[in-house]
Amino acid sequence: MKNDARTKYVEGVKSKSHHLYKTWDAMKGRCYRKSDPSYPRYGGRGITVCRRWRNSFSSFVQDMGAKPDGFQLERMDNDKGYFPENCCWASRSEQARNRRSNNLLTFKGETRPIIEWAEITGLNPSTISIRTNRLGWSVEKTLTTPSRSGGIMLTYKGETRPISEWAILQGISAETIYQRIKNPGWSVSDALTKPSKRKSV
Repeated sequence: MKNDARTKYVEGVKSKSHHLYKTWDAMKGRCYRKSDPSYPRYGGRGITVCRRWRNSFSSFVQDMGAKPDGFQLERMDNDKGYFPENCCWASRSEQARNRRSNNLLTFKGETRPIIEWAEITGLNPSTISIRTNRLGWSVEKTLTTPSRSGGIMLTYKGETRPISEWAILQGISAETIYQRIKNPGWSVSDALTKPSKRKSV
C-alpha cells in the first residue's frame, strides 16, 4: 500500500517536493530498510520511528517545524528512537557534541540522561539541549529556569519556586505536580510530597 505522503500536499507543497521530505524518508530508511548503509547503526540495533511519524509525513512536519539552514535531524537520546520528545534540529557542531556522554547531566549529585531530566522538570528535551549546548547555560540554570509556557509558581514551607524547580527538589515530575494542583482536592503540600506511581516499562 502506498504511503499517503506520496499524494498529499503539506503546507501547499506536494509532499515529495517538500524540503523536509528527504529528511523524513531517510529517517525511515535508516530504521526499516535493510539495504540502507546506515541500517546496522539504527534499525539493526532497535531504533524505530514512532507510528505517528512513520505513517504520516504531514505529522512529522507539524511536529518538527521548519529546518534551519545547515541543521540536521537529531535525537536527544541516541539509545531511543525518533519521536517528537526525542528530536530537534541541530547544527553539525551540536551533533558532534551530542554523543552518549553529552546526553548525561549531573545536578545536585544525580546524573541522568536529558530525557529523564525532561520528565522530571517538565521541560522539552530540545529546550534542555539548546540551553546547554547552544546557549552555554549551566546545568542548574538549564533545569530550574521554567519555559515560557511553564512559569507557574508554588509556595511551600515559606519558599516560592516554579513547578520545574519543585519537581527536581521533590523527585516528582512537573506534569504530575501540575495535574495535582489543577485538582481542587489537592493542596500544595500534598501535590509536592505524595509520591507518584511510576509507570512500569
